[in-house]
Amino acid sequence: MLKSELPKTLLDGYASKSSFSLDEIRYIEGQIFMDIFISYVFLLHDPERNGWIQEHASKICSTLCRDFLEGKEVYYSF
Repeated sequence: MLKSELPKTLLDGYASKSSFSLDEIRYIEGQIFMDIFISYVFLLHDPERNGWIQEHASKICSTLCRDFLEGKEVYYSF
């Protein structure tokens, strides 16, 4: 699992080479969410070691995902 500041670092790196439109940022942030939840699927098979996933997924859905679905940038802002 990546540290929480790494998605923004990734986007900052890309932005230093090319500017992004708001639509492109939304696609990238959507991909970050997909990657997070796909990673959870691979880890769920061992609930004793990975019980934190349910709480973490719930937190992400109630905060960052909600903001994303409302059209706000969640990992990167201009």
